[in-house]
Parts: sequence; structure tokens; C-alpha cells
Amino acid sequence: MIPTGLAIAAYLILTGEWRMAGLWFFLLSICIGLVAGSKIAHLGWGYGVSVLNYNALSGHAASSAVITPVCLLFLSQSRSSAVQKYAVLGGYAAAAILGILLVLFNEHTVSEVIGGFLIGACSSLFFIWRFNAASSAKVQPWLLPISLMFFLSIWYWLRPPINTWMVQAAMHVSGHRMSYAWIK
Repeated sequence: MIPTGLAIAAYLILTGEWRMAGLWFFLLSICIGLVAGSKIAHLGWGYGVSVLNYNALSGHAASSAVITPVCLLFLSQSRSSAVQKYAVLGGYAAAAILGILLVLFNEHTVSEVIGGFLIGACSSLFFIWRFNAASSAKVQPWLLPISLMFFLSIWYWLRPPINTWMVQAAMHVSGHRMSYAWIK
């Protein structure tokens, strides 16, 4: 999902929406930062809420809830406002379905998915509200898919080991030689 988030930023910049690109990057960074911070806190110090069966925010739920509705908004931008609303709602529905699958496949607990989804949804709702109020972007329907292909290609080529980096960061900042395990 991160390449899609970067493609959205590129789309905004290339359509002249510099302020919206800055807002998007800020909100996306906050969302990713909260997820990473919660994961590092758990891996480094074992923080979590056992009563809620919570270890850390679900990054997949957060990123899908922040990115998918905005991406679908831009892909439907040349359509009527009703189609755009349904596209955004479809984005939230897809993110919710992903969250349900994460729980069903025991990748995350319900509380982790709900927390991640809410962080992402609040970020995207704020962005969409500001974008609809302030945007004068010229619709370039070909630009977002091209940007997406570019960032996906780079991501696939580099294959960054994000989970390894988070474990290393957690051990470094906590001073522990081993990270805490995920509790299921």
C-alpha cells in the first residue's frame, strides 16, 4: 500500500495540488508513524493491552483505510459526485473486508484491526474533506495508474524488509538484545 500512497502524492504534485500533496504526505506519515510506533513499543518493551488482546496497530488495516478510499476517489474523479461517493465508500468497505480477513487468518486481533482501521479512516476522511473543499485539480485519469506502476516497480525491485527494520529499531531504542514476541 505504501507505493500507492506515494503514487497519490505524485499525482497531486503533477496536477499542481502542492498543498494537498503536503497534507496527504503529512497525514500518511502520521498514520504510518503511529503504526510503526505502536509496533516498536510492543517489540521493544512488550507494551500492549492484554485485556483487549492488543499488541500493536494493524498496519495493513491502517494503510488500506487511509489509501484505498483516496485512490478510488481520484480514479473516479471524472465521474459524477454520486459515483465518487460510492467509490470512497467502496474503498472503506474494501479496507473493512481486509480487516476481517486479517482477523479470520489470525494475522491480527479484532482490537488491532479496529485501531488501525480507525487511524487510517480518520486520516483519509480528513484528507477527502479538505480535498473536496479546496481542490481545483485538472483530472488526469492516466496519471495515477502510471504513477502507481512506477512506485510499485521500485517497491518490488527494492523489496524493503520493513518488519526486520522495525525489530532492529525496537531493539536499538529499547536497549534489549531480543524483541518481544507477538501474543495471539
